[in-house]
Amino acid sequence: MVLVTLGACGTAPSPTPQPIPVVTPSPRPDPHLSDPTTGNLVYSALIAAGLRVVGNAAITSVGGAEPRRRINATFDSWPLIIEEYSTSKALAAATKITPTSTPRPGDPPFAFAGLNIRIEFGPTTEDKIPTNVTEPTATAASDLAAALETIIGPIRQVAVAPVSLPTLAAPAASASPEAAPAGTAPPTP
Repeated sequence: MVLVTLGACGTAPSPTPQPIPVVTPSPRPDPHLSDPTTGNLVYSALIAAGLRVVGNAAITSVGGAEPRRRINATFDSWPLIIEEYSTSKALAAATKITPTSTPRPGDPPFAFAGLNIRIEFGPTTEDKIPTNVTEPTATAASDLAAALETIIGPIRQVAVAPVSLPTLAAPAASASPEAAPAGTAPPTP
């Protein structure tokens, strides 16, 4: 006895091709703050960038004196001062940071400026040019500069050991930094 199995004639329908998803890049928000900004926003943005900045005190000027606000903090066991000027022109007139500036007696080892904000990093001595920069401190200054370039860049610097600055796009639009972790609000006057 022969058993014959008959199958369906023809070919099976091919499956319907599924569309390939197209990934559309979404624009990243510009992390740069807009000019003028506040010292409090810069302080919060440094913390959001992962730097362990600890605020100690804040001072607000009286009668429109420049800088109009100063935040005294600590970063990597060194003093960190964030000065807020009313405008970038007021900052430029008061600090005169140029590409050829070098620290003078009484200056901190590192000073950075961008928008209407000036940041000093390190101790000052009235009669000497600072020279006590160790490798860990130079690394901390580099981390600080990289964060500042993203927040208020392009930045300018005056430093005993100039920090290599990343080349980033200039600020295009205003952006607010992420909220700082709980318990890290900037000091109030």
